[in-house]
Amino acid sequence: MYLFFVLGFISILSACGGGGSSGSASNASPSNVNPVGFWQGTASSGYSVDMLVLPNFKTYAIFGTPTSTNGLLVYGFDSAQGSISGSSYSGSGYEFEYTGQVFSGSFSSTVTQGVSLQGSTLANGNTSTFSLVPASGFNFNIPANVASVSGNWTGTLLTGGSATVSISSTGALTGSSNGCSYVGTVSPDSSGTNFFNVSLTYGNTPCTQPNQVVTGIGVAYPASTGHTQIIVALQNSTGNLGTAFFAIR
Repeated sequence: MYLFFVLGFISILSACGGGGSSGSASNASPSNVNPVGFWQGTASSGYSVDMLVLPNFKTYAIFGTPTSTNGLLVYGFDSAQGSISGSSYSGSGYEFEYTGQVFSGSFSSTVTQGVSLQGSTLANGNTSTFSLVPASGFNFNIPANVASVSGNWTGTLLTGGSATVSISSTGALTGSSNGCSYVGTVSPDSSGTNFFNVSLTYGNTPCTQPNQVVTGIGVAYPASTGHTQIIVALQNSTGNLGTAFFAIR
């Protein structure tokens, strides 16, 4: 069953599942529950879910299967703009599948602040339910630190291909996959919360999307193996290209 979560790496480099900075939660009010944070759990589809809700209620949900040695094996991701009314959190956006397909979708959920996020999603005519709790061992309410992700990463794309990424101490990104080179930037979000804004530009041929620019988020967190998992989810401005990268070290 296809899964669409709102609440969140991939065709990433697959160009070789709307991004942008988080902003502030200006539409929040004292009577509204706050859904912002990094959530994990499961869906009725059987997938495990990592979901990032940004301070402006933009969400990225990455879904896949956990492995014993390589962290989450990603099958797709969703990006959506949500809104909060009381304890109801809902919105719409896109789902990017490992097959390269892109679907529009919507979600509705109920938030118990700091405790749970539960609801259902609809994408490609399929409904899925989900149940999430705050990610264990991860503090979302501290600034992200480029030093925690700097260095070399060898990982996997949503489409199953391999890719390399190098991040400098200043957040400059370079990498390649199957002869396609790309450059970009990784920077802590201005909200002071624990995720990165990521921008990527593909090179010329043999990249399948030459000179395409994609933007989105990155998050690094402790995996059950004791290593660090990194996931990056990106898309272009029109929503017809989604790309992602995931690795562990």
